[in-house]
Amino acid sequence: MGDIIVEKRTGLAITSLVLSIVGIFSYGIASIAGVIFGHMAKSKIKSAPQIYGGDGLATAGLVLGYLVITGWVISAFVIGSILSSL
Repeated sequence: MGDIIVEKRTGLAITSLVLSIVGIFSYGIASIAGVIFGHMAKSKIKSAPQIYGGDGLATAGLVLGYLVITGWVISAFVIGSILSSL
């Protein structure tokens, strides 16, 4: 007989990646949500790998989210120090 193919749920992982990308244009605010969704996705994938998928997407969302947040924080400090020296 035919095998049943069950598609794994990847919504949280995709949301993490998309929000982390949007964070580039929203001063890192959306990236904070992207990191939260990424951690939620990784937790669900770890607890029920037969149901949840998208581990690579969640990891990409986390890495990108943390990079974007770090970039915006550094930019804020650099811009602040430049403006205070004027």
